[in-house]
Amino acid sequence: MRRREVLRPLREDDKYRHPAVLDEGVKIIGDNLADVTAEIGAYAEIGPSVIIRRKAAIYGFCRVFDSDVGERASISPFSIVRADVGNDAFIGDGSMIGAIGGDRAKLGYDCFIGMRCVVYGGVKVGDGAIVGAGSVVEEDVEPYTIVMGRPAEYAGDAVRISANTFVGGEETLAQVRMVTRGYDTGWETLGCTESRGVNLTVVTFDREVWERLMGLLGRFRGEVDHGTFRFEDVEFFGIAASSERPPRRVVDKIRELLLERAERLVACILDCPKGYGRDVVVRSGRISDERVTGPLRARGSRYYRRTEEGLHTV
Repeated sequence: MRRREVLRPLREDDKYRHPAVLDEGVKIIGDNLADVTAEIGAYAEIGPSVIIRRKAAIYGFCRVFDSDVGERASISPFSIVRADVGNDAFIGDGSMIGAIGGDRAKLGYDCFIGMRCVVYGGVKVGDGAIVGAGSVVEEDVEPYTIVMGRPAEYAGDAVRISANTFVGGEETLAQVRMVTRGYDTGWETLGCTESRGVNLTVVTFDREVWERLMGLLGRFRGEVDHGTFRFEDVEFFGIAASSERPPRRVVDKIRELLLERAERLVACILDCPKGYGRDVVVRSGRISDERVTGPLRARGSRYYRRTEEGLHTV
């Protein structure tokens, strides 16, 4: 079950009583609200009039004011932000968003702003759009397009391929979805098993990783379901596997492979009960320190630039 948002007042006089993670030297100005799962890095400056939503992360030495920061959004160090930041949006190091000009900037869902970018106030960056590093954005950016330059200009269409991995009370699931301008495949299931004991769900773009996992799962003593997703010259591989009592050594080797090749995974959950070692959760190639204590979803994405020659990783 999805946990509801819990916003609480965030003020300088009682900031360290707030349940959110606040590193040293954080400065709070005026009245703000932050979800209890938010993270704010060292020496960041927040406020006034800021809302920080569920699992959003504002890293060290940022300045964020007059903003609404969406769920799971990420603002990298040394950025200055005055914007409505969409869910899952990413802002690169040293960027200046909405700080120049009149109104707030608006960043759409899952858009990507490269490092050292400038987005003028009042500008809207659409869902899934990509702004190349060092760009200056003076006009609106259409959804799922790529812009770059000073001033930023259209440089191609963006293709986002996302993975959804889920371990719940009844099922272990691996799904993929491709979205680009004017086209959305919806979620396609690559693997689904009944959850029990040790559960594994993984989506990768690396055939070698997939083949090695399938080799190990041959000794898993459980249910294994797998599939592939292909768009033009890009292929993704999904696995869902569950076993009541798999050999411990097999689980250890699976964990070792997942941690060793995490950067090649789009999303992954290895759910281990007591006696089978640590869980593994990966989102967009990054290892999380989460434990699987109930139903858990891990999502990640890869972006591509679409040209006449094919797809190119962004």
